[in-house]
Amino acid sequence: MIWSVDGQTPEFLAATRMVSLGDAIVKTILGKLELQPGMRVLDVGCGSGEYAFRLGSATQCVEFVGLEYDAAFVDFANRRVVGEICYPFEKPNPANTYRFMCGNGLDLPFDDGSFDAVISHTYLTALPDWACALAEMCRVCKPGGTVSSITSLTDDFYGTGTISLFSKLFDPESAGLLQLVGKAKAAAFKDMDLMSGMPPRKAPVAFDWIGLENVRCAPLAHYACLSDAETSDDFRRRYVDLLYEHELSQLAHLTTNPHACTLLTSDQFDAYEKLMEWRRDELKSTTRDREWNWYGNASLLVCGTRPNNPDPRWAAMRDASREAREALGLLSEADLEIDVQMEQLGPGRCVKATLASEGIEPVTVCGFDPPRALMEACGKLEMREASLFEALQSLAEPERRFLQAENYLDERSKGPFPKLPDATAFESEDMWEAVSEAAMSGTAIEFKDAGTAGGLFLVICEASSAVSATRAIAAHPNQQEAIRRAFARSVGADLAL
Repeated sequence: MIWSVDGQTPEFLAATRMVSLGDAIVKTILGKLELQPGMRVLDVGCGSGEYAFRLGSATQCVEFVGLEYDAAFVDFANRRVVGEICYPFEKPNPANTYRFMCGNGLDLPFDDGSFDAVISHTYLTALPDWACALAEMCRVCKPGGTVSSITSLTDDFYGTGTISLFSKLFDPESAGLLQLVGKAKAAAFKDMDLMSGMPPRKAPVAFDWIGLENVRCAPLAHYACLSDAETSDDFRRRYVDLLYEHELSQLAHLTTNPHACTLLTSDQFDAYEKLMEWRRDELKSTTRDREWNWYGNASLLVCGTRPNNPDPRWAAMRDASREAREALGLLSEADLEIDVQMEQLGPGRCVKATLASEGIEPVTVCGFDPPRALMEACGKLEMREASLFEALQSLAEPERRFLQAENYLDERSKGPFPKLPDATAFESEDMWEAVSEAAMSGTAIEFKDAGTAGGLFLVICEASSAVSATRAIAAHPNQQEAIRRAFARSVGADLAL
């Protein structure tokens, strides 16, 4: 999936940010970030730079650095800085400096404490390995500096209501053409999972868990309607023009896509472009659009202060993420194109990782934090596919012992087992947070000590609520890791007590 192509073009982002980052909202954000002249700010997952540009519209002498993995976005943002891209995009405030670069948010190419503030917009909720991403944001922030994130307050990214460039069409032929174009877009553009990362409601919990201090939040509500009497003519024209340019950008992609070309003729492509132009002119020329097509949603700004001393979890998250990516790299070297799907589970920071490849039965693992789940899934995939043995032998040997012990426990030992002391089960704060959230959702969690085997701790987690009960088993040389694994698996387990 290429973000700048598959739906979120720079034009689309500029239009949506006109609404979600209007002047009043920017004022609220800056009141929390307290950006001052001379500060250096990093925008992680910056996309086309809209967030930095909009914050820059109300600041002076601030250095904005944006990092994004999509090279097309980075090129677009830098061209906008030097004035190569103008209307309908707003001109960046020349009182600040802006620089955008390609990079990996899971391994930021900056020294510790390089920035006065580190910001992000709808980034952590779209990134499966959000734990490492947030740890990296903390690492490169100066002690006493601010780390912040804006996330949607709802799991429905598009909120309530909608604004479309084509809100009403008056003849059946045009409506039929739109249906054909919709099918062509479905064939040409990959589905975008905008919520594959941190669940929005967990942002404050995550900031607290990662070791940030003085965690505070601010709601950011936004609304736009072309029919509203308070919508300015300038906003109306710019918004409609941006949506029109977005449609043209997608149309250019459609005309080069073989699947789309089997559904639409060249005459139909031309007719669709003329239809867009007609609709654009109608929306811009009407004194007041009476369709009352509106869009509204709410976001949450979460801020935290970077402590003076680095939290050991930051390095641990970074190392675990690197190991997981190296494991996936080994799979690629073994001529396997692995599709990774991550699904956040509750309670706690549990995640379900699925590795799939053509000709191989998918492997699904429930783990605690994305890197750990990915590593375990890689080990299980190696156990299943003998052809990967050489590529993954060094990686998977510990997993082989873990799985053997777990299989033994599952098949031969059904209990009874003594309860693990609370002091042991909740030794780490992350487990305390996870189990506390389980209790709030009506699920009781109990850990059982199943002894040791081959130097491995064997742990059973039993989860029960008014409607269901599950039991999950885990083995690991580190008892706390065995507890985490057992808990995560119990959340996604199908094994009934």
